[in-house]
Amino acid sequence: MIKNVVSLCVTFFIVFAVSAGTVRCQDDAGAVVKVVEGDVVSVDPQGFSIVVKTYKNTVFSVPADAKLTNEDGFAIQLSDIDPGNYVTVEYYDASTGGHIAKNINVGYKN
Repeated sequence: MIKNVVSLCVTFFIVFAVSAGTVRCQDDAGAVVKVVEGDVVSVDPQGFSIVVKTYKNTVFSVPADAKLTNEDGFAIQLSDIDPGNYVTVEYYDASTGGHIAKNINVGYKN
């Protein structure tokens, strides 16, 4: 009985320790993908960029292959995003500096 309880506790500890670890996603090129949420400060469709206020104003370059969606999951264009919209941005850091958006979802604040 005690042996089973100890075994169960050890199993639980291992599962907990593994699940508590940091999970990092990587894009196809091996870059670490990060996620931020915040309010849009400005959008520059001609310059392919967006500024989002998280804990500070952060500029994201938005390449043509970035996936942009609204809260219903429908595809939108960068010009459809307005200052004040709440967004979730999945991005990676460029090797030359700056942040490159992979996905931007315009949605509701939780």
